[in-house]
Amino acid sequence: MAWEYHTGEFKTENDSGETTNQVTPIKVGDNMYICTTHQKLTALDPATGKAKWTYDPKLKADHTYQHLTCRGVSYYDVNNTAGFESSLAAKKTTSAECPQKVILPVNDGRLVAV
Repeated sequence: MAWEYHTGEFKTENDSGETTNQVTPIKVGDNMYICTTHQKLTALDPATGKAKWTYDPKLKADHTYQHLTCRGVSYYDVNNTAGFESSLAAKKTTSAECPQKVILPVNDGRLVAV
């Protein structure tokens, strides 16, 4: 392993009984993306492991969640939709401002596009 990254997150008294860090990172361009137990999205420099930025979707603490786990994020590029042209045609016009997105699943049911 070339480096380690610590999210700085710990289980809180408001968290559910089970919290796990089981993320599979993805690398897109010059960034490696991970999500944390509390569903924060972080872009890392893959060469150094240093955080470039973090997005916090403001997940409200709720001990009734079965567990807190983020196993990974997804990537979508509106310019690379081979085979999906008809289903995505309407979305292309609304995605022009930011054609590449990292999709973050959040425990409260949201999918956040960053």
